[in-house]
Amino acid sequence: MKRRRRIILQLTSLLDLLLMVIFAQYIGLQEASRLLVRNEQAKRRQAEQAQADTEVARGEAFDKLRELASALSISEQRRGDQSAKLQELTTENLLLREKAGVIEQIEQARRKAAQDLQAVGELARDSLDVNAESVRLALADVPADDLARLLAELRQLKDKGPTEIIQYLREAAELRKRADIWEVHVAADDSIRVRVKDRVVGEAIFVTSQDDFLKQVLPLLRRQEEPKSLVILLVSWSDARLDTRSHVLAGVGQIVQVLDAQWKKAKRIETAVMGFAKELP
Repeated sequence: MKRRRRIILQLTSLLDLLLMVIFAQYIGLQEASRLLVRNEQAKRRQAEQAQADTEVARGEAFDKLRELASALSISEQRRGDQSAKLQELTTENLLLREKAGVIEQIEQARRKAAQDLQAVGELARDSLDVNAESVRLALADVPADDLARLLAELRQLKDKGPTEIIQYLREAAELRKRADIWEVHVAADDSIRVRVKDRVVGEAIFVTSQDDFLKQVLPLLRRQEEPKSLVILLVSWSDARLDTRSHVLAGVGQIVQVLDAQWKKAKRIETAVMGFAKELP
């Protein structure tokens, strides 16, 4: 009986110990489970925080990308505006250069025309013994090209005799565009012939004085069509008597005075005394 009780007591102790071990293991498992749960929760929170941080970082990155794209767009727009402005300035500069070149060409042409006009007046004075200023004033509005051709024509008169000059003036196209050529010639028999442009308007005229010349010749000239702004009156003679030549020269002077007063500076008449010349048809 004692033996049986001892065995029961020992089993009870072992059972208690087993229960204690099981309870300790249970407590350990509970603690391990709680620790595992806490770790999982911590990991989940960390993952969630990391995901949230990632979303924030991604949002910030997107915001920065948008800002950068906006800045790039503004920069491109400014660059485009600057390029357009540069192109505009370049075009404007080219236009200004072209305009300056055109102005310089016009100024050069103006200076050339002024020089040609000066030369025309001087040549007319030297070749025809007419007033250079009157010629320049009469030809002031002549286009530059016509003036250059007129200058070339007048240069042909240099070193030519009276007969050649008269013949040349009859054919000088550019001069005849701007001036009328009138002629008074005294032949060897003292007869006077008056020619206006291409027509003989009076011939076989004999005079005894300058007044007689004025009375006979002035009406002939007044009956002609309206002359151009410049009239060059050529006076020449063959082997005529001195007194007849004197009457003609004095009478021509009176005609010039009368016509000047009549035209009131609207037209100019210049006398070119050519002297001895062969009688031309």
